[in-house]
Amino acid sequence: MRADSEAAWRRVRVPAAVTLALMLALGVLTALAPEGVTVATLQPADGSFDVSRWGRAGEEAPAWALGFFVGDTLSALMLGWTFFRLRRAMPASLLAAVGLGAALTKAGADVLENLLYLWPVVQALLGEVTSWPPVGALAALAMLKRAAGALMGVAFAFALPGGSPAARL
Repeated sequence: MRADSEAAWRRVRVPAAVTLALMLALGVLTALAPEGVTVATLQPADGSFDVSRWGRAGEEAPAWALGFFVGDTLSALMLGWTFFRLRRAMPASLLAAVGLGAALTKAGADVLENLLYLWPVVQALLGEVTSWPPVGALAALAMLKRAAGALMGVAFAFALPGGSPAARL
C-alpha cells in the first residue's frame, strides 16, 4: 500500500502544488483588495443578491476583479486536473469514479460561473455599460460547485484507504 501511495503522490504533486500556489495567490489578492471590495461585493452567492451591491467590485475595481476571476478559474481547472490524476493513480472503484465525476463537475461549474462574471468585468474595463448575468444562474452554479465539492471530498475520503471495504465498492 505504501508503494501505491507514493505512486499516487508522484502523479498529483505537480498539479496539487500549482493548485495550492494559485489558492494562496487568490488569498493574497483578496487580502490586497481595494477598499470596500470583498467577496460579498464580488459574488451574489457569497453575500447579497442585490446586483447594485455584488456587482460593485467588478465595476469599481475591474482589473482586480479580472485577476480574481482568472485566478479562480485557473485554480478550478488545476483542481480538476489534480483529482483526474489522483483517480488515475488509484485502483478502480465506484467511489473513486464518483469522486472524479464530482471533481470535474465542481471544476466545470466554477469555470462556467467565473466566465459569467468575466464578461461584465471586461465590459467595465472597456468602459462600457455592464450587463450582469441573472443572479439565479450564478447562485445555481455556486450551489452546484459546493455540492459537487462536498461529494468529491467524501467520495475520495472513502476511496483513498486502499484496504478499506469502501475502496472495493
